[in-house]
Amino acid sequence: MIWSIIKDADLSSASFFLPCRLHSVTQLANESFVRPRKDPSFEMILRKLKALCFTLLGMWIVFGGNADAQIQLIRIDGSSSNSASVQVEDEMVVTTDGKVDINEYRMIDFGRAIGSSDAKASVSLVGGGQLGATSLVLQEEVFVLQNVAGEIKLGVEAVKQIKFKKESLPLYDNAKPKEDLDQLFVKIKGNYQTVPGIVDSISDTLVKILYEEDVIEFKLEDVFGLILAQDAEREKAEINGVVYLTEGSEISCLVNGVSNETVTAVVGGIADIEVPVSVVSKIEIRSNRLVFLSDLGPKDSSQLEGSVFKRKWQKDQNITGGPLVLRDRSVKKSRTYQKGLGTKSGMTLVFDNDGFDRFVGVVGIDASTNGNGLCYVKVVGDGETLFSADLSGVDPPKPIDVEISDIDEIELTIEFGKDFLDLSDHVNWCDARFVKKSE
Repeated sequence: MIWSIIKDADLSSASFFLPCRLHSVTQLANESFVRPRKDPSFEMILRKLKALCFTLLGMWIVFGGNADAQIQLIRIDGSSSNSASVQVEDEMVVTTDGKVDINEYRMIDFGRAIGSSDAKASVSLVGGGQLGATSLVLQEEVFVLQNVAGEIKLGVEAVKQIKFKKESLPLYDNAKPKEDLDQLFVKIKGNYQTVPGIVDSISDTLVKILYEEDVIEFKLEDVFGLILAQDAEREKAEINGVVYLTEGSEISCLVNGVSNETVTAVVGGIADIEVPVSVVSKIEIRSNRLVFLSDLGPKDSSQLEGSVFKRKWQKDQNITGGPLVLRDRSVKKSRTYQKGLGTKSGMTLVFDNDGFDRFVGVVGIDASTNGNGLCYVKVVGDGETLFSADLSGVDPPKPIDVEISDIDEIELTIEFGKDFLDLSDHVNWCDARFVKKSE
């Protein structure tokens, strides 16, 4: 194959020169050929040699340049290590250093960025997550979709809903699934309406639904979305990870296996999906030894009277809805966090501790305040202060790691600073998590 690519390439038009390698090639050519340098045939040979080296270099970059790329593994305690290869089998992570229980990790990062998607439909999965689809059909109760991972087949039991439009529609957004009927949201006489029934088929142009005793056809271009009948028990299927694809799809699943070629994910306990490793950005492990407070959610939250702006705490974003970013001005570096709580002064959040041993995280004022903000934060366990700190917008982030083994209730409190203002007291509790000790 390589020779056929080189043989068919238009080498005569190449004008690239790679001095470090091609210098020796040029020397070899000068020593091997006795024709004068200005001979047209000699110049043609040199051009082809240069083009050949450039072609081989390009192919090395495409096919072999990532051969030594390191995969980062992040443990639940925050430490990390690198490995040239990673496999998962029988809930054990196998690396070049040996085998470790998958629950010791919180992330397997393959180092591939998540880019934009050209998906024409968004498929929400039982158990969580969504797949972007560039094409989608439904035949004999099996969805067949195409995306960056290739062709994926899913039974209707593994799919919660499908959205064909990017804009919002309250009629669709506020609808609840039914146990025995699908719901098709379609434009009829200029207005979106709900058509209950059993979806029969979906093609590139038509959607057919059994309504009462008749099969009705609608143009796909008029369909906003579809919510399928659901069995609540499927939402309780085991999940131990989220697989993130390079075009933005997320698969909440049981990570059943990882090899050098594929990731096998079980969705809703019923559907196996095989995804090429080459399109996986990262795998977030849902360790049974760790829970993020943003996923747990507070059992109670309150806000002091007198706050200038009444806002609700935010899950995995700052208090204004932006990314969680903490800046350490002492080293002139910023870090964006994927998990955490966005809060402000005057707030108190209360969490139940269900058998965890430590509370770990990083707290600071969001970088978007540009150095503004002044407040006081506390971590209180069963009435006892476990951690406290004054925060300002120019202070470096402060790490938290406190023992909570015999504590039932954890309280995060943000008090006003000396200026008694809350305008810029945008406090991020980044990577805030409860952790169990290793058994």
